[in-house]
Parts: sequence; structure tokens; C-alpha cells
Amino acid sequence: MQCNQPEAQKICEKLAAQLHQQSRFALGVTHLPKQMTSNMELRIQCGGINGLVSCVSPVETLDTSSGSPVDLYRLIQQAIIEYGSLDQLPYPKVAQSISQWKPKRRTRRKE
Repeated sequence: MQCNQPEAQKICEKLAAQLHQQSRFALGVTHLPKQMTSNMELRIQCGGINGLVSCVSPVETLDTSSGSPVDLYRLIQQAIIEYGSLDQLPYPKVAQSISQWKPKRRTRRKE
């Protein structure tokens, strides 16, 4: 995750660390390897963000139905307002989204 503002980067890094810590069960491992596969990392990040979106009250910039990117910093701020801190997020629900997230299948071109 890369953020433009130092304050936003700090909070995004904290969320990423929390998602990694809370995702072991969702990924079916007892501990996360130091070198994770790109698929594991994508599941944690994408599934974690989807889970966070589902846990937070709708905010006008969080409309994911349009296919537009989510303002992650604003999403995290809304989650903190609702739950008090990143430590208090409903991680079991977020972990469920992590375990359900699947990458889109590549389609083969017809030649």
C-alpha cells in the first residue's frame, strides 16, 4: 500500500500489519511465512479491504459498485470513527472476506 501523505501512510501501514496478523486462520496457516506468495499478499490486501468496506457504514466516497477505486484513507478514518481504533475492528468478519477473496481468472485469447 502506498499513500501520498505521511499520516495516511502511517495508518495504512498499521492496518496492513493488523490484516497480516489477523489473517493466519483465513489463509489456513499457523504462521505467516517471511516470504509470502503474491497470491497470499493479494488475498490479505484485497480481501481485507473488501471486508473493511462491508463493516463500515456507507460513505459517499466508498461506493464500490461503480468500479471506482476506494479512498482507503477515508475508509480507515470512517472505520476508526465507528469502532474506536484499528484494534477494535471486527476482524473475524474481515478475515471471512480474506478467505473468500479470489483473483480474477485470466481469459485466454482466441487465436
